[in-house]
Amino acid sequence: MQRFKHFPQAVSKHNLSKKAMSKIAVYLLLFSFFVVYQIYFFNFIQIIFAASPGPQYSNLKTNLTSPVTYSQGVNYQFNATWTSGSSVSSVTFELNGTNTTVTTSQGSEYYTNKSYLGAGNYTYRWLASDSLSVWNTTWHNTTFKYRKPITISNSGSALTDYQIKLNITFVSGKMNSDFSDLRFTNSSGTQLSYWSENVVTSTYADIWVKVPVIPASGSETVYMYYGNTTQTSSLSNFTNTMILLSSNPSFTTYGSYNPTTNNIQENAGDTVKSDDVYGDMRTTDSWTAQDEGCYWIWDFGSSASRSFFVEWYNSLTGTSGYCGAFTTTISVSADGSSYTTIGSNQLTSISTSSLFTNNYNGTYRYVKVDQYSTTACMATYGYSYVDVVWARNYASTTPTTSFGTEEIIQNYTINKASGGVSFSLSTASQVNYPTETNASCIRTAGDSTSTITLYRNGSQVASGTTSPQSEVATLAGGIYNYTCVIPATQNYTEATSASNILTVIPNTPNITIFFNSSKVWWNDSVYASGLSLYSNGTVDVGSTYTFYINGANQCGGSTNSSGGWSCTFRAPIEIGSFTATVSTSSTSNSTTLYVRPKYGETPSGTSDRAVYENPFFIQDMNGKLKMVMVRITTWKR
Repeated sequence: MQRFKHFPQAVSKHNLSKKAMSKIAVYLLLFSFFVVYQIYFFNFIQIIFAASPGPQYSNLKTNLTSPVTYSQGVNYQFNATWTSGSSVSSVTFELNGTNTTVTTSQGSEYYTNKSYLGAGNYTYRWLASDSLSVWNTTWHNTTFKYRKPITISNSGSALTDYQIKLNITFVSGKMNSDFSDLRFTNSSGTQLSYWSENVVTSTYADIWVKVPVIPASGSETVYMYYGNTTQTSSLSNFTNTMILLSSNPSFTTYGSYNPTTNNIQENAGDTVKSDDVYGDMRTTDSWTAQDEGCYWIWDFGSSASRSFFVEWYNSLTGTSGYCGAFTTTISVSADGSSYTTIGSNQLTSISTSSLFTNNYNGTYRYVKVDQYSTTACMATYGYSYVDVVWARNYASTTPTTSFGTEEIIQNYTINKASGGVSFSLSTASQVNYPTETNASCIRTAGDSTSTITLYRNGSQVASGTTSPQSEVATLAGGIYNYTCVIPATQNYTEATSASNILTVIPNTPNITIFFNSSKVWWNDSVYASGLSLYSNGTVDVGSTYTFYINGANQCGGSTNSSGGWSCTFRAPIEIGSFTATVSTSSTSNSTTLYVRPKYGETPSGTSDRAVYENPFFIQDMNGKLKMVMVRITTWKR
């Protein structure tokens, strides 16, 4: 500064010209303007930043109204109209947590197209910033469906950790009836502490919210979230939100009033307010002299500017006809010696009571509650319940609040489309065995990668992603139930085609019987054989057969690869005609086997033999004649 101390003398000494002086004046003027401009500009910018809430959206639209049914290749368009105190510089669309920068717009209406969205439930929101790089606030937690911005306007100095009181009206169908789903955040999404001072179910709630910063001569926006039925426990916390005094204030009596310790009661419950933290302080004893009493003093620990609240309840009891007056006063002090009364009440009638509240903004350390008699003939009981004394940070000018328009987290639902599958059969639903059939499952609607499965009588016979899936087979006689199934995928529901019946009528084969001789001797070895064939010439392979003579089982087995069967057995030991039968599970056939001799013939064999039969007549014991046959057999050795 010494350099400029003699500046006028220096100017005079060197006889500066008027032109030089003019230049200096111009430079000083420009410098002054620059300084003023800088101060104004930065203050103006700070005010703008403090006041700007960021861009706001409205008129949300979609080209297909939710819920919609999935359709492959459909284009979904989402639209939002943006307004801002300054120009909108950047718009972002967030779908299920994935952000897309949106640049397409028609005026202030921005839109984005989403193709090939699969079926499902989507949440989306719009974000935007203005030319000052101020963004609209992101959603704190998407499990809360609704929120409201709350603007806190402050015309005074900056406030830190200030407790603001909100009266919140119940929103039916959106809030929990006990307000337990309320949450509060600042504009950056940080969750804020709050205390529910008073809650009237399904009606209203008085809530104190602790706001970290409220700028001077500006505003701060906080957000109230609700609409989450899973949040059934309130996060209301008195200690984290308000400034609480000690629960054990000092106690002093004066005059002739000398109650016992038991007369100083800290109730476990709260007779005045149900949300009290420590209960109530009170005295109960007979007041018999004027100006006798007692007082409690709460100590905040230091003298500071703060706001405090006290709720107290006066009651005067006694026998009717007694005189009496009972007074309670509330006062504050910065040093503990000089107190300023901020509230007082006197009761003069027996059996009267009143509820009082006092708020105070100022600089203090101590809060004093004094109870005393004001008449000399007070043979009564006077007492005062004093609720917990608590405080909030001080504001010379109390900020005001205003609720904004309700905002909602947007949901978009694309329901699954119905899957489709059909059944096809290459023949009629009823065929004769043996007929080749082709049973097929055909996808009519669904993802091309979905698996098609064909079942026959509950057993899988074909499966794959290619359509159709088929079974080509020649099935034995019977009834067959075909079912087609395509399981549910992301985009399609399960598809089923059941009770597709195919009936195969068995084709009964013909079975033949042949003997090695048309005439056989009794008890001789006989060879029987034949073939089991279908009408189209197909052989009946593997069928179990049984051969009978007059119903008596002679032998059995399975038809061979040519459909043949055979049986070697002994002829009956009697002469006559016998029924020979061969049977399988699907067919049977019978013929006659003759057992008799051949007269005059000499059969060949291991031993030549001849049989002769001649009739003879004999008389029985009753004298009757009977003819008998006499068979004579000869062997040649």
